[in-house]
Amino acid sequence: PSTDIEGMPAGFKRNRSEGFVIECDGSRAIISAISGKSSGASEDYWAVGQLISIRVGMNRIVGLIYEIKAEDPNWDPNIDHVVHIMVELTGEIRQDTAESNPYFSGGIKSYPHMGAVAHRIRHADLAAVYAASGQKSVNIGSLAQDSSIPALIDVDKLLSRHFAVVGTTGVGKSTAVTLLLRKI
Repeated sequence: PSTDIEGMPAGFKRNRSEGFVIECDGSRAIISAISGKSSGASEDYWAVGQLISIRVGMNRIVGLIYEIKAEDPNWDPNIDHVVHIMVELTGEIRQDTAESNPYFSGGIKSYPHMGAVAHRIRHADLAAVYAASGQKSVNIGSLAQDSSIPALIDVDKLLSRHFAVVGTTGVGKSTAVTLLLRKI
């Protein structure tokens, strides 16, 4: 079968709702978007823990959603609502040329301007964020945001720095540590 969008089958309609930057302070940004029936987005499109991207020139700023607020606290699923999405800016997807593969950088060259377009991060950019950086990377599962992308940990970097496994009771801390030790 032929393909038209990043390897998806021909005729595939991408679910890419847009939001727009309305505030930015250098480490965080607020995005205003429409959520509801006319947006065409899934119910979990703007969700805490999701990575988003904000286009700035040829690059895309990566942000992690940490809070979402509706302008109107009376939610009606049958109408559109303006929502504000708070994101922590984590880095930037860069591409040297149109033919080169995108890569993730922890720094940001240019910060988002008012009105910059934001949307859920695309598959290729998410893969670049989580690409293995070392030769001793181990696969510990897959990403919750896109299960086709493996969750890799660079063992050398993990063991040469301080790290902690934290969470509330029952979330799987002991299982995670056991998995890490087994993979190492």
